[in-house]
Amino acid sequence: MMVRINSPASTPITLSLDATYGILGCTYWPTEGTEDSVTETILVTVEGTEAVIKSAVQYINSLLREAEMAGDTISYPVYLEFQATASASIYRSKIVSGMVQWDSEAVRHKLDNATNTVGISVIVTRLNFWEGPEVEIPISTAAQAESVNGRIVYNNDNASSSNNYFQIAANRVIGDLPAPVKLRIAQYTGSAVSWRSFYVGNNVFSSPSSADVWLLGSEAFTSATATWGAGGITHSTLMFIFNFSNTLMTQTKGRMFRVIAALTSATAGMYFRAGIYSNYGNFFLPVRVNRDRYNSDSGGATAFKLMDLGQLPIPPGGYNTAPGGAALVISARCAGAGSATIDFVNIMASDSTSDFNSFMAFEQLGYSVDNTEYVEIDGIDNTGAGYYSGGVKVAGSVKLHTDYLYVWPGKQQRIHILYDEGAAFVPGRQMNVSIFYRPRVRTVG
Repeated sequence: MMVRINSPASTPITLSLDATYGILGCTYWPTEGTEDSVTETILVTVEGTEAVIKSAVQYINSLLREAEMAGDTISYPVYLEFQATASASIYRSKIVSGMVQWDSEAVRHKLDNATNTVGISVIVTRLNFWEGPEVEIPISTAAQAESVNGRIVYNNDNASSSNNYFQIAANRVIGDLPAPVKLRIAQYTGSAVSWRSFYVGNNVFSSPSSADVWLLGSEAFTSATATWGAGGITHSTLMFIFNFSNTLMTQTKGRMFRVIAALTSATAGMYFRAGIYSNYGNFFLPVRVNRDRYNSDSGGATAFKLMDLGQLPIPPGGYNTAPGGAALVISARCAGAGSATIDFVNIMASDSTSDFNSFMAFEQLGYSVDNTEYVEIDGIDNTGAGYYSGGVKVAGSVKLHTDYLYVWPGKQQRIHILYDEGAAFVPGRQMNVSIFYRPRVRTVG
């Protein structure tokens, strides 16, 4: 058995055996708590001179203080690490706080001999889960078999095999808890591209292998193009209507989805809005409507072609396996004459709980990304997001707008990605995508 306190910023100390600090061994076995954290006591035996023993106690206390600081500042976390046998994997659990207490028995607290054997209690409060070693998850796409080292994903809809998703087989994420991921997206178009806003959604629960989550412009109820005169247009005109099939609504069951709309063209200075409407004999009534989203830059001169129109329940009304007629409606308001043509809408799963998040949005803040350079969003070690040029992270280059993306153990899942290039959305751009995680479990042994 191995028990160790470790931090990326400090030298580890092994509580099960560490000659440097005179540690002979410890008594410990992981327990499972009922709250977000669990407090445990590790009984440690230390032998040596007074100076050696005090040095061990002081160093353990300093690491535990580092752990407390990591919760208050942007600094390295401190972990309790455990290995049940020599051949087992090393698991880690983040320490929240802790302290060292001397043994209360006088005979176990003597320091006045040349060599002393004392007992101390290392009391740690840690998060109520353990993480295994970091591994890359094998993934596949519609055109590429399962593998590691990245798969090609396209900035596209589902009109061909050049899809905007990759898949994870049910047996590839182990453990018993959802886990955050490190997502690496490399630019694979062949020349420099000005990446800007990214949207990533992980469909775990809504039939990921079969749900048709692309609403194509060609499938719009009236037309994929709307045109209006100098009098302008208001939300009372239902611009683009996408009726949900009963099959899709049976799969989505009222869960939350982010509405990501790709436009072929649009007049600048418009306010778009997405909503869920009931449909009874092509008579549409609003059930839930999001706020307006402005489609232009600050000067109002350039129209964005890829828009996040917020999240909506599909269908509304909560979990339902036998839904009635419902539709996604996108409307707009504009003071003058204009037009808009929609290419497609990708509804991305956006389920979120206290320990799981299926939607992530981030922004690359202005760099031109050369071929094979990449962005990386590291939710494993909570190191944020960054653009890497020549393998070196450019500080402050990527802004994360949401929580990190998570994967779910024992489930097939499909992850969709779309991005724009400022105002432009260019279908067919290629990305090479890799994904990593640490399996999470409640307890180890």
